[in-house]
Amino acid sequence: MRQKIELGKYQELIVTKETDFGVFLNTPDGDDSEKILLPKSQVPEGTQLKDVLNVFVYKDSEDRPIATMLEPDITLGGVARLYVNQVTPIGAFLEWGLSKDLFLPFKEQLYEVKEGDAVLVTLYIDKSERLCASM
Repeated sequence: MRQKIELGKYQELIVTKETDFGVFLNTPDGDDSEKILLPKSQVPEGTQLKDVLNVFVYKDSEDRPIATMLEPDITLGGVARLYVNQVTPIGAFLEWGLSKDLFLPFKEQLYEVKEGDAVLVTLYIDKSERLCASM
């Protein structure tokens, strides 16, 4: 059975291609359609083709799967206390240790949250295949 790249989890992935803007990673048996980018700013010094890196996988601001060496404050299925960075007409956005804030939809809120609140949440994948928080 083929290993797949999974959102919201740490995974050991193999460096399959080097570019000017980072390296592409994949599972040992993955095909080219599944490769994901680890941006140049996060590639450990001395990284070479076929090296194995332990990365966290999430989606960037353009909804593309991307890898990071940064450590998020929560992983898929986990529970953590996160801070509300912003409340918008569609929901709240939480600080979770990555450059893109984590979305907490209104329908997943047990009560109205405000900017600066600390909220206890879990991480899940919504029907649009995005990582989201739920109270």
